Amino acid sequence: MKPFANPPQPLTASEFLSHLEEITRAYEVKTSIITFYSRIWSQVFDLKFSRGQWIFGNSPHWRALLEAKLRKSEYYPISCVVRTFTDEKHKRGAPNSKTILISTKELRMFLLPASGQVIKLTPEECFACHNTDAQTGGPLPIEQDVKFL
Repeated sequence: MKPFANPPQPLTASEFLSHLEEITRAYEVKTSIITFYSRIWSQVFDLKFSRGQWIFGNSPHWRALLEAKLRKSEYYPISCVVRTFTDEKHKRGAPNSKTILISTKELRMFLLPASGQVIKLTPEECFACHNTDAQTGGPLPIEQDVKFL
């Protein structure tokens, strides 16, 4: 396997979660969909700014749980996918023959190979991961209105 283009950066679990908050803060909607996946656990949740505080999932207490899980990840890698939605809209046909507006999705991916390390995948690496079937290695249909960052 080819090494990643970006070298690992030292970040604590808390610093990494703060980085996810900063990514989300840049958008008017202030909500991202975050997916963590490892061979031991996976978690999908919204990250949103509400009533003056960041909320991971359904509770402001989920951040502490995520920090603990990330700190214990030294024995197995974790991937993280961040989906944010922009104000830019595109017309798409719906099954009922009507036209709907869809927000452009921005996709970022990170690999946490060990506790305290984060690798930000390049846009090209994100594209390859997002458009490759994990079981067969074959290409998947290209999703419209996605920007890889």
